[in-house]
This record gives sequence, structure tokens and C-alpha cells, in this order.
Amino acid sequence: MKSMTARVGQILTLALTAVSLLAGCNSTVEDTEGSVLLKVTEISGQPVRFSVNSNDSLLQIDSITIESIPKNASGTTSDLMSVQLDLYQVSYRRVGSGSRTPATLVRSQNGFIEAGGTFNVANLPVLAADQLENPPLSDLLFENGAFDAETNSQVIALELTLQFFGKSISGDDLATDPVAFVIEFTP
Repeated sequence: MKSMTARVGQILTLALTAVSLLAGCNSTVEDTEGSVLLKVTEISGQPVRFSVNSNDSLLQIDSITIESIPKNASGTTSDLMSVQLDLYQVSYRRVGSGSRTPATLVRSQNGFIEAGGTFNVANLPVLAADQLENPPLSDLLFENGAFDAETNSQVIALELTLQFFGKSISGDDLATDPVAFVIEFTP
């Protein structure tokens, strides 16, 4: 009888431990690092075609809006949830044939977004002059023959993937989800 009572006690202890562990575990998004999410909510003025022989020394997007979204929509916000943007990154991937791509562009981008607020970026460079002066895009310059040496094409289609990074005042590292779009580069 004594061993049966001990066994029931062990089972109850294990059950209570399991219940307390389950009560403490919640896999909702609110439990991830940070109390806000950053999201690119609008992009306007991105070109679909760009001539590498134009007088423009860099490729820009007219306007981008970044929003800070509190994870707990019904909760209160504080200044500690505000975000200081630090930098952005643009990476490139060939669409179609060819494998050569420009080097990833990383630039500083200062901005401050209060929790629940937005930040607008005007004339954001997504391709710099030095990237236009190096393969594969330099292949399309008139002085270099105006065709991609790898594919013999006069069009290089690239998917540009843009992402912003920052830190909340409370110290949480944050980033927007990557946003991608395609631009065709021509002579």
C-alpha cells in the first residue's frame, strides 16, 4: 500500500510539473525578441527598366514607407519600443540565365520610428555607381559592347532584395522582412 501511495504521489508531481511547464510556454509571436515588428508597407517609384548608359550614376527608389507595428495591438506602447534604424541592405539575384551579380549593397540609413508610427525614406539608392562600373552591368555599357558577356544578351534581369535593420531603444535587434522586385538592365 505504501508503494502505491508513493507511485501516485510521483505521478501527481510529474503531472503538476508538466502543467506548469505548459502554462509557461506560449509560442505566439509576442514571445519573440522585441515588442514591435518592422514592415515595409509601401514602395513607390521603383523602375522596372534601367539603362546603364543613362546619365544617372545610381539607381534609386522614389519613396519607401517603413512601419513599426506593436506585437500586442491592444497593449500600451512606450518610448522603449521606438526603433532607431541603422542600415539597409540590397542583394541581387539573376532572373533567367546568367550567374554573375553585383556585390551586395550595404549602406547606413538613419531614421527613428515610434511604436505604431511610420518612417518615410525618399530617393533610396538601390544600386551604386561602382556597381554599374563592374560586371555584369558594365558589360552593357556602349564602350564594352553593350551585351552581357556571359549570356550574349542585351538585357540583364536582376531581382533586388531590400531589407532594413535597426534596434529598439530597449536594445532589441529588429529587421524588416525582405522585399523583392525585379529590374531589367539595358544598354
